[in-house]
Amino acid sequence: MATKTAVRSSSGAASLAGVLLVLVGSAAVAGLDAETGLRTWAELRSAERVARARVEALERDVDRLRAEVDALASDPLARERAIREDLELARPGEWVVRFGPAAGLASSPVDATSRNSR
Repeated sequence: MATKTAVRSSSGAASLAGVLLVLVGSAAVAGLDAETGLRTWAELRSAERVARARVEALERDVDRLRAEVDALASDPLARERAIREDLELARPGEWVVRFGPAAGLASSPVDATSRNSR
């Protein structure tokens, strides 16, 4: 009986070694395969993170734009402000202050009639 137990133990060790060899071989193939390997998986994972961040940013933009649409639909002053900003209009006696590299001078009085004649 002792002999049979020893034979079973060595065959069990051999099958365990075979399983480990298959696992190590599979891991090596997965790691080295250029099309489906770990590098590709890591690149896809990184691309997914970038895409998710972009989706979140776009969702924030959508929320901001929806709020702006709601304000324009319900608030006459918001409509007037948006129109005046888009068309660069000012009422007589108002000052238009522009910020940014294309602004030129910091501020200047604007005559509404001359702005409307453009």
